Amino acid sequence: MQVYSFNNVSLYVNGRSLKDFSEGDDVITAARREDAASDMVGAGGEMAVAISANRSGEVVFRLKQTSSDNGFMYSLVNAMQAGNFTAVTVQVKDARRKELALGTLGYVKKPADMVSGQGVNLREWTVVVKDLIMSADETSGILGAVGAALGF
Repeated sequence: MQVYSFNNVSLYVNGRSLKDFSEGDDVITAARREDAASDMVGAGGEMAVAISANRSGEVVFRLKQTSSDNGFMYSLVNAMQAGNFTAVTVQVKDARRKELALGTLGYVKKPADMVSGQGVNLREWTVVVKDLIMSADETSGILGAVGAALGF
């Protein structure tokens, strides 16, 4: 039997473990910004494939408005806009299923919108990264080496 629990999923931004996510089945999403490859089929039926060098990606996550980690995220944006840019590293890890997404050389796209009302709302954050590496086995290949080098 296969088992999944969000309790095994961790999100780190610049080494800080973020907590207090909003509800839903998609509170954390890691995705590449474009296809890894494209193709063209000529008039004679021959196919040529172009492999993209673009490994950029986005990690989007939603915290409850009451999460103290929103302050941390706002501080990253405020520091960047004040001229103190520090590249952001983001890691999404499912310890049980051995899935890992690791993004390096990133930035926070914009401050989360502040929405208030009768109930608890969310703050949606997007971190854009130059390199987003995803794997279903964190110990293999380049992903393990990159994670080890960054101390993950």
